[in-house]
Amino acid sequence: MAYIWYVGYGSNLHEQRFLCYINGGTPRFGGKCAKGCKDKTLPIENKPIIIDYQLYFALPGNNKETPNWGTGGVAFIDPQEDEKLKTFCRMWKIAIEQYDDIRDQEGRSWYDKEIPLGEDRGVPIYTLTNDAILSNIICPSDAYIKTIQCREHSAERIA
Repeated sequence: MAYIWYVGYGSNLHEQRFLCYINGGTPRFGGKCAKGCKDKTLPIENKPIIIDYQLYFALPGNNKETPNWGTGGVAFIDPQEDEKLKTFCRMWKIAIEQYDDIRDQEGRSWYDKEIPLGEDRGVPIYTLTNDAILSNIICPSDAYIKTIQCREHSAERIA
């Protein structure tokens, strides 16, 4: 089986929330049920990582809310790398087919830019964001913030 490291940030730092993309279900503080992946195999590994991209909270277009998090923005990263800026993330080692299913669930119109971040032990590392820097900057909802806070996070740089 072929694997990929999917780098999650924002709400995808939280294991229960991320596993909704694998198994299906509703995040603890969210309001929308994810359909899950065809392959329900849990990630075979996960670990922290720091990436050189700026995190921000926004919504595409003139949206003010999402079905999952209510009123407020969600996390994106600036699509341009910047060594002076850091974002704490968690990477999940999953099957490539699961990655495709997760991309569909994230919403390919909002997270339409795939960013290669190198390799870890021969396995490619990717994250997703919007192709543009969104101008509709909005503070995240309380539910979104609670999801990000639900786990202690640390990170290490992957060479």
